[in-house]
Amino acid sequence: DAVQLTLLYNECVALRSALEASMNYIELIAQANVVDDFVQIDSASDLVLFAKCVNGGKNDLKAALVDDIQLTAEEMPAPIGNLSNPFKGVFKGQGHAIKGFTFNDPEENNVGLFGMTNGATIQGVVLKGANINGNANAGGIVGNAQNYSLIQNCAVIDSYVEGRDHVATIVAHAQDSTVIKNNFSNSEVVSRQYQAGGMVGTILLAVVEKNLFTGKVTCNNSGMASGLVSRIDAVVTPAPIVRNNLVAATEVNGGDTYTLIKADWSDRPVTFADNYIWDGTSYSTGDKMVNNKDDRNGMQISLSEATTMEFYTDSVAWDMTNDWKFVARYVFPVLAYMDAVVPVEDIAVTSAGYATYFTKAELDFGQVEGVEAYIPQLVNDEYVHLEPITYVPAGVGIVVKAAAGTYNIPYSRIIAKDVPSDLKAAPAGFTANGNQYVLAKDNDVVAFYKAEGVIPEGKGYIEITGGSPVKALFFEDDDATGIETIDHSSLNGDHSIYNLAGQRIQKMQKGINIVNGKKILK
Repeated sequence: DAVQLTLLYNECVALRSALEASMNYIELIAQANVVDDFVQIDSASDLVLFAKCVNGGKNDLKAALVDDIQLTAEEMPAPIGNLSNPFKGVFKGQGHAIKGFTFNDPEENNVGLFGMTNGATIQGVVLKGANINGNANAGGIVGNAQNYSLIQNCAVIDSYVEGRDHVATIVAHAQDSTVIKNNFSNSEVVSRQYQAGGMVGTILLAVVEKNLFTGKVTCNNSGMASGLVSRIDAVVTPAPIVRNNLVAATEVNGGDTYTLIKADWSDRPVTFADNYIWDGTSYSTGDKMVNNKDDRNGMQISLSEATTMEFYTDSVAWDMTNDWKFVARYVFPVLAYMDAVVPVEDIAVTSAGYATYFTKAELDFGQVEGVEAYIPQLVNDEYVHLEPITYVPAGVGIVVKAAAGTYNIPYSRIIAKDVPSDLKAAPAGFTANGNQYVLAKDNDVVAFYKAEGVIPEGKGYIEITGGSPVKALFFEDDDATGIETIDHSSLNGDHSIYNLAGQRIQKMQKGINIVNGKKILK
């Protein structure tokens, strides 16, 4: 009868799917090595066959990426794992990148590189340049993670994830004791209607810990947007855990915006501990002022505070050897297997051999040979002392000594000692009044000479605030230009001798004298 025919038809369909999965698996292992039960995936065709095996029912496979993979939009027609056959195996990315993954079906639920997981382990996967568009549960790494799934040490780089509800870069919906740990994302999340979270869309019973988000979150239609997790989706026991995370989103936009997670549901308990929020995030609903690392908002901290090794080892207890890599001051860390690109600041030095410069971040001059940095300090309104410095703080005026050229000075990994500088930066339209001195070279002598007229915007100058203005502020003895010590008895009346105030004198005085444009120590 009709019922029996329907059952028979369904059995035939299931049998056909199983046969196709088996055939795909035979083809997969025929063209890919198997090492310690892990299929070694090194091409787009291998990854496509792997997805077909999982989606066809052979969903407990173990696989490992052994090379970066470049995908086209046509090569991955569906995520790995679905409602009928969630992925239950192990997938090790080993730090290799899957590039260009594209999925575009705004009506499809549970989408991402992996659509659904059930007790799966996914680790070390880098999703780069992905473009994902789905309906509910749209994620970067996983759309819907269930039943003790583990997603760790994964990264979503320079990607875009969009959906209608429950949208995030790592996991869109996490439940049943899923653990999301030590993941990084700098990507963009957009929800067309409801929940959008930087790393996780919604959670039930789950653990979210030691993650870093530096991307952008937007929830349209006046929806809910948060930097880490959008919301707790229901009351669960035991309570989900959110701890030791750093949220450094550039923007969080929506009708309701939150720093860490939606903060006004007292009937949905969560265990919070040691979560921090970067104070540079822009929120569409206005600035946030949060100061409790153990509540739903987290503690706001500055970029300077959040980019020291001590912050990661002590405040959030990250493993900065095996899981994460410290880059430099004023730079957020990356996962341990990722390349750490240390930013630099370009400093140009003219043929005079000196330049003034104002640092934007902390710089390490010890990494560049032939370049020396000094903190200029005015002494008694008479001369300038140049204090040698290797690790220069941010926002400090310095004097740089080097041969003519442009030098790339890297950001520092070490917290620089705060040394006061008397160098100021000229604002736009600033006119000298006789008390300002700019670095220049005159008669082969580099010094701070009295400025006249408008000082160019941003140019460094030293200002006399007390005593009488002098012709020039020379460097103190044994500073960067040095002192030429000579036999004083060899001087004759043909030499022009000046003191440090620029006044001509008849004979050398004790201390520093300027003779024929050179500093002489008596």
